[in-house]
Amino acid sequence: MGETKQRTCFCCGKAYHYCPHCDVDRDKPSWYFIFDSDNCRKVFDACQRYSTGECNAEQTRQKLDKCDLTNKSDFLPDVLGVIEKVFAETNKTAQSPSSSPSSYSRGKKKWR
Repeated sequence: MGETKQRTCFCCGKAYHYCPHCDVDRDKPSWYFIFDSDNCRKVFDACQRYSTGECNAEQTRQKLDKCDLTNKSDFLPDVLGVIEKVFAETNKTAQSPSSSPSSYSRGKKKWR
């Protein structure tokens, strides 16, 4: 029908071709308008839901753990920043339980 349009993935910045009116792309999902792969769609969705407060860090981490983050440095800076923030927050939560002895000394009264 026409020439396929070059697009840029919202998640990784990779250039790709997609034309919803062309025979080769007609049956592809509509998310190809903004993402070059299902993995990028899922990563971006998880990061977006975290950024808007729809999901907390733990919920987002569970979603991201199901994605391929092997080359996460290829993601755009905003996406990579959210991923790193989520990983830092969930790693911190896993390493410091609220009942640790050091948490008692942070309050106004110290345990004796």
